[in-house]
Formats: sequence, C-alpha cells, structure tokens
Amino acid sequence: MSNSNVTAVSAAPAVRESILPRRRKAAAVAAQPRREKSPASGDAQLAARGLYKSYRKGANEIKVLEGVDLEVYAGESLAIIGSSGSGKSTLLHLLGTLDRPDRGEILLAGQRIDNISARRRDRLR
Repeated sequence: MSNSNVTAVSAAPAVRESILPRRRKAAAVAAQPRREKSPASGDAQLAARGLYKSYRKGANEIKVLEGVDLEVYAGESLAIIGSSGSGKSTLLHLLGTLDRPDRGEILLAGQRIDNISARRRDRLR
C-alpha cells in the first residue's frame, strides 16, 4: 500500500485492508469478513491496484485518490463510506469505467478494464 493515511472499519471482528486515503476527515471501508483466499476460491472478481486520480481546478491540482488497492471476491459485500470529498464517488466512477485513473489498473475477472477502448467500455457496462 502507498504512504497514504487510511482507516479501515470492519462489520465483523476480522478487519480488512482499507482502500481510501484520508483527506479532510477519515474515509473508511466496512465489509463483511472475507473468506480466506484458497486455490478453490480463485482470484478477485474486481481488483484495483495502485489507483491515483487527481483533478485540476485552475492552477491547483486536487489529489483525490493516492495508491488505492482493492480486491472484491465473489459473494462479498462491501460498503464504501467516508466524509464529503474523501474520494468515494471518484473510486466508483473508476471502477465502473466512467473515468480513467491517472495511474494504476482495474481488473474485472482478471482482465484489465481501465485501458480498453470507449466502445468496449460501453459494451462492458
């Protein structure tokens, strides 16, 4: 994980890695406990690795996501929670291929989807 400050909250005793950097207030992820990964369980259905996203407002660069990593496995429920401006919507836009990350990659069922053509993204959605 990057040097971003992050906070994780679990819905159960097992705490999973969090995915959103801290901005003005803490951003957190609450999830059902993930089953231990085994050869039978396979790879994550959705994965994000090292996601960075920033926006420009005039001469200022606003860093929204910095080094976000996420893995979601089949049957897993996930809630992304955080204060206003913490990057929740930006993360969802990236995962849904509505926007592209500045750096990093997004995989769906093991296939990279952040760098596919607009036509393929439209069909995927």
